[in-house]
Amino acid sequence: MNYRKLGETDLTVSEIGLGTFLFGGPPKLWPKEIGWDGVEDKISINILNTCLDLGINFIDTADVYGNGHSEELIGQAFKKQRSQTVICTKGGNRINSKGEWFKDFSQEWIKNACEASLKRLHSFFSASMSFNLFMVSPWMYAKF
Repeated sequence: MNYRKLGETDLTVSEIGLGTFLFGGPPKLWPKEIGWDGVEDKISINILNTCLDLGINFIDTADVYGNGHSEELIGQAFKKQRSQTVICTKGGNRINSKGEWFKDFSQEWIKNACEASLKRLHSFFSASMSFNLFMVSPWMYAKF
């Protein structure tokens, strides 16, 4: 596997990444389904583990993939190898009181979305750590 430096960070990612659009059930913009049906959880986890075995460490996901379940599956699969992976997620998706989807890129909502994604991904950070979390849509970079 070939690797490259990710932008101006000290992270190294595989040139081949894995998109997890179909993991965790159909992508939803609460409650509207926006894509195809998903892959069974067991198969999704097997794919994730196989990718890591092959050296693929760059994983793309989003909070709308399976309504967050894709991130949960990634968290389960990489719980013990989290430091070996670079996960890029997307956020900013909200539903109003009428059930209508809209984008919200306010600092407060992005912070909440990052925290929710970290929880689903079984990732954490503390005040004594430097943690790189990439959340795009539009492309954004937050360093905690």
